[in-house]
Amino acid sequence: MRVPLNKFVRVATFVSNVPKSIYITPEKKTSVVINALATNVTSQTQTITVSVSSMLNSNSNIVLLSGFKIPKNDAANIAVGKIVLEYGDNFIVSTPQTSSVNITLSILESLNI
Repeated sequence: MRVPLNKFVRVATFVSNVPKSIYITPEKKTSVVINALATNVTSQTQTITVSVSSMLNSNSNIVLLSGFKIPKNDAANIAVGKIVLEYGDNFIVSTPQTSSVNITLSILESLNI
């Protein structure tokens, strides 16, 4: 079976109050996060924390945003620019109030040949 060199992927989920990996770059791939949209679905300002870590290197946690405020009933593009993820990298998000923020990632996966 033929494997495509590039594939677009969308990940959409509610953010919980426990840091959670919402995307892991698959084996033999490099991923580019093209867009990351966080939507506050409540009537109060919410905060979000975003980090990237590698399951291959336990000392690689990189915080991209910490306590970033999103106004009530609003959205924010939390990835100004592209974020490159290599095999095993995790895109991790959390917010103090479970299900208060929805996040949508637009990702381009490229096959490493």
